Amino acid sequence: MLIHLIQIAEISVLTLSPLQRYSAMRQLETKPAPTFMANKWFVVLGWSLIVLLLILLVAVRRMRLEKERLAMEERFNNLADRCRLTQQEREILEAISLRAGLKKKDMIFTEPSVYDDGLARLMQDSFESGHNLVQRKRLNVMAYGIKTKLGFQKSPSEFGLTSRTGRNLSSRQISVGKTILVSQDSQSGSPRFEATVIRNDEYELAVLPKTAIEAIPGQIMTVQYRVGSITWEFESIVISCGPQGLELNHTDRIRFINRRRFQRVPMQRKAKVALFDVLYESSDAVPGQLDFYDAVITEISGPGLRIRANLDVRLRDRVLIIFELDRGKWIQDIAEVRGFRDTPLGRSIGIEMIGLNEKAINELVRVTNQIAGMSGVAQEDEEQDSEILDFQDQPEEQMI
Repeated sequence: MLIHLIQIAEISVLTLSPLQRYSAMRQLETKPAPTFMANKWFVVLGWSLIVLLLILLVAVRRMRLEKERLAMEERFNNLADRCRLTQQEREILEAISLRAGLKKKDMIFTEPSVYDDGLARLMQDSFESGHNLVQRKRLNVMAYGIKTKLGFQKSPSEFGLTSRTGRNLSSRQISVGKTILVSQDSQSGSPRFEATVIRNDEYELAVLPKTAIEAIPGQIMTVQYRVGSITWEFESIVISCGPQGLELNHTDRIRFINRRRFQRVPMQRKAKVALFDVLYESSDAVPGQLDFYDAVITEISGPGLRIRANLDVRLRDRVLIIFELDRGKWIQDIAEVRGFRDTPLGRSIGIEMIGLNEKAINELVRVTNQIAGMSGVAQEDEEQDSEILDFQDQPEEQMI
């Protein structure tokens, strides 16, 4: 049956004319029914909605950024009002925060180190742009005033210049007449020249080099100042340089460099020592009295002492020591325990006096050298390779 149908179809095709065959083949093409997805107006509408959403997204983002900027401006102005900054001081503070790279300029009120970095860049840019000396000095004075109003200015003290913590230390504490070392390059090993401090006020550190030098305003100088067993090192910016000397700006960012060691000299000197607790508990209404014990100083090395006393101490404990350094000259200072050990003669304790000023340290050095000369102790070289003092990284030993 199927074969007969196929034969009939073949005969029917053969009986068709060429035109009829072409027309039949055209009718075999399938045309899909039109849908709304293929409508060109629908495509245009879709792309229009996408563009509109992108525009809305950009607008919302800009509105959010503008809102954050206005909030930041309000916080900045409120903090500036609280610190009583003038309009010119606010502009300088904004320039400092910009050069410090802060995304939120109101953070400058809580970041002293960021303020110092931004101020250094601002002063360099200002000095190198060719501002005259009056403008440079005015900027330096205003920067000091802003720092004071922000509460970043430390209160320098003439006592305790050898503090290991670096707190309350500033280049303003260097006395007139002292000798410092100045280097025009911050790299280690660069040549240094000596200079004498001829003026030191709240705004500038003026020094007179012993050899003629050339420096341009805005140039960074590395300054070293030796006080006792410690050498200070800090960077300062040149305000002016001329025949009258070199004028540098002040800084509170002091680093400690150990460039000096003292002779270790044996001695026998009586002393009084007491435990000095910074915080203690007591039921009495009046402060307790310190209990002093007899002690003997068996060795001296500048601010370091080795004493023999029956004291129950631990590492880093603080004691108060009083002794006669020379005839009619007494030393009384707080010292920190650096080590201890028990000996047949009693407990030997190594301590370091931490509150000495420069005058007391120089007197200790003089007496130490005098005792060394009398006892024939070999003179040691005071200078040694510089290294940054970081007592937190040094291992704590209980035995000395």
